[in-house]
Amino acid sequence: MERSSLLDQALLALQSLLTQAWGAKVLLAVLVFLFGTWREAYAALAVLMLLDFITGVLAAKHQNKPVTSKTMGLKTGQKVWLYSVVLISANLADKGIPGPDFLLGLALAMLVVTEALSVVENLSRTFPDQPVLMHLRSALGSKLEDLKDKGGP
Repeated sequence: MERSSLLDQALLALQSLLTQAWGAKVLLAVLVFLFGTWREAYAALAVLMLLDFITGVLAAKHQNKPVTSKTMGLKTGQKVWLYSVVLISANLADKGIPGPDFLLGLALAMLVVTEALSVVENLSRTFPDQPVLMHLRSALGSKLEDLKDKGGP
């Protein structure tokens, strides 16, 4: 089969998918309405959540704690549900407040920082003798305490 024939078939398949996949289009429209348009922070959050999952498993194994698929699935599901509620709420609140959207960005930043701190904490539990990780964990911990003292998260 010729290359142009394969390309034509692929383009026809794509055109068919785009003109007939109404369910997918509606779902995508609902997701965009709820979560807002794509931002790089979503990608950063997804990558950090994956890193948190991997480093969490490594830390548990290093500390000889049991790791079961049920526990990991439950914790991951709870986190995804909670983060989704936070992001949807922030996006919908932005839609209801005149002016620039800022609550969704703030919520995304908070979740990204939370995941980054969790990755560092997991790494410091996995490699407890690494001075850089110990210093970073204590520095981040003191910054969080300062925020709490000032009425922050």
